[in-house]
Amino acid sequence: MTGIDLRDISHAFGNTQVLDRVSLSVRPGELVCLLGPSGCGKTTLLRLAAGLEELQEGVISIGGRSVAHGGKGPGLPPERRGVGLMFQDFALFPHLNVRENIGFGTDTRDPARQAWIDAALLQMGLADTAGMYPHTLSGGQQQRVALLRALAPAPSVLLLDEPFSGLDVGRRAQVRADTLRLVKNSGVATLMVTHDPEEAMFMADRIHIMNAGRIVQGGSPTELYFEPADAFVTEFFGPVNRFHGAVSGGAVETPLGRFTVSGFADDTPVDVLIRVEGLRVAGYADAPEGEPDDNAGRQPASVTLEVETARPLGRSSYVVFKLAGGGRAIGRIPGMFLPATGERLEIAVNPRQAHVFSHHT
Repeated sequence: MTGIDLRDISHAFGNTQVLDRVSLSVRPGELVCLLGPSGCGKTTLLRLAAGLEELQEGVISIGGRSVAHGGKGPGLPPERRGVGLMFQDFALFPHLNVRENIGFGTDTRDPARQAWIDAALLQMGLADTAGMYPHTLSGGQQQRVALLRALAPAPSVLLLDEPFSGLDVGRRAQVRADTLRLVKNSGVATLMVTHDPEEAMFMADRIHIMNAGRIVQGGSPTELYFEPADAFVTEFFGPVNRFHGAVSGGAVETPLGRFTVSGFADDTPVDVLIRVEGLRVAGYADAPEGEPDDNAGRQPASVTLEVETARPLGRSSYVVFKLAGGGRAIGRIPGMFLPATGERLEIAVNPRQAHVFSHHT
């Protein structure tokens, strides 16, 4: 396999263990995201892959050859690893114009590389900026230049560290789409670090969720969203309504209804996590149909709840419901849905958006 392969990577700064036996691979043409909270080890793993940190334990291979082996010295230097690296601050050279920045590190006498730069500038909407300097560019333009500079030498592997974090929300969506198209067209194996789950789901073919230096689950965006391995993964993809209960007769009761579960003995304490987008309002015409129920035996719950408040969010509405016996449940309802305070609504829960895990104190 070409691309990049990281096996049993462990790393510590002093007495702090930052990475603990991490393994992953990225194939040519594939984009893999490392997703997790700040401080979980994502960027350290990227720096080790690039050769910016000396590998302590494990093996890193790029293009089918070992470039670093823990305990056997620093390995190949960054410039000999065939990697393109893009930092979140872009790090453009202020004294070079756009074309010179992109071409830095390439053979300026190679017609093929110069033709690639011309085509890439046009594709990314930068043809008119070729002679401009970084300080005159917008944040989105600087991001595109940094990406093209990383790709210009035709690397085997592209490493992206929070590439969109410095962009405003309105600009980010378009730049993300442009970046994904260019990276996919290049066929390069791409490993990207982000803490934004929506960004990871949009960009990635596969996602690896990291926590405390370990990969806790890997898979496609759909697999991780609908089949999370634990409560941490579930909650990392967005807010949930969390309820505590005990299994009885193969099911668990919650204020949002009764859910059939499997694999738990009676009296097992469990947590039920229901995504806020999993709540559906009966009779609401704009609500999308629920995803097919692939969990045999788990039937949709249905309860009548009183509306406490509703606020518009644009593409969806944030609705707070009062629960019988106290407490609240949150629903994120598609479209502009603003029921009056005190209105009573029948609420169904999409069973694929409800996840049950053993309760840990």
